[in-house]
Amino acid sequence: MAKCLGRVFNSLDSHLNGLKMAKSCQTSSNSWLISRYYLRYFSCLTAIYLIFITIFEMKTRPSQAMVKNRDLLFQSFDNQGPFMPNDTRPQTGLEALELLRDGNARYVDSLTSTDEYMQRRPELVKDQNPLAIILGCSDARVPVEIVFDQGLGDLFVIRVAGNVVAPSQIGSIEFAAEAFGTQLVVVLGHSKCGAVTACVETLINPEQNYSPNLQSIVDRIRPSVYNLHELATANGQDVDADELVDRSIRANVRMSVSQLKHGSRALEDLTSSGQLLVVGAEYDLETGKVRFLDS
Repeated sequence: MAKCLGRVFNSLDSHLNGLKMAKSCQTSSNSWLISRYYLRYFSCLTAIYLIFITIFEMKTRPSQAMVKNRDLLFQSFDNQGPFMPNDTRPQTGLEALELLRDGNARYVDSLTSTDEYMQRRPELVKDQNPLAIILGCSDARVPVEIVFDQGLGDLFVIRVAGNVVAPSQIGSIEFAAEAFGTQLVVVLGHSKCGAVTACVETLINPEQNYSPNLQSIVDRIRPSVYNLHELATANGQDVDADELVDRSIRANVRMSVSQLKHGSRALEDLTSSGQLLVVGAEYDLETGKVRFLDS
């Protein structure tokens, strides 16, 4: 809780400084930026209020207070994106680029923070020692380090739409396992995966067309979905697309796990000798929970 409060105070200070700078050179072209700083500033104040309320109530009703205020905090930030409601999101690529530059400036400012994650950064300049390798989907709603509450240098992350296995992904995992001695690989799928949904749509509607590059991703997912689709249509009834997508997401994760275990001599040797564990998992977008799947 103290760590969380420290981060919010740091963010509050950064946004206040950014607001002062933006107002000092206010023009019609940067009014959106000023509005964004105001919204982020008041979001930080809301977060501080919720944290203090949580601390107070935890002394009398720990479990209820923790759940209630945690949910309020998540609703304040996660549902609309961190500190940024949808109506203030950038409208052009240049505005988005400005947000990234602004964010990196805040990150650089935070390097002098007493936060333990920031203090670790200098030691990571020369080397890294990740505790796990994560093959996850590119979906913006699944930020791996945040999902697993890990910091700088803790995870070796490979992200690709549909968390599919291709030579480049296998090579990246081989590199991390051999170079850093990392002993855990997690294939992380998630609910409402767009790539798996696209694959299901092509089976339900064969006339569905995608670009050649997107089709290559769909084709890698297809083997895990095809049998499920055949079973669902065997009795001649209409297919429940949502249910098929849900089942296909887990089937796709399991297929990727199998491909990693048996599609690389290097990884197969490591797993058979007990030096590497490869598991599958599914992240639930609604609850935030990760469920690890049986092999």
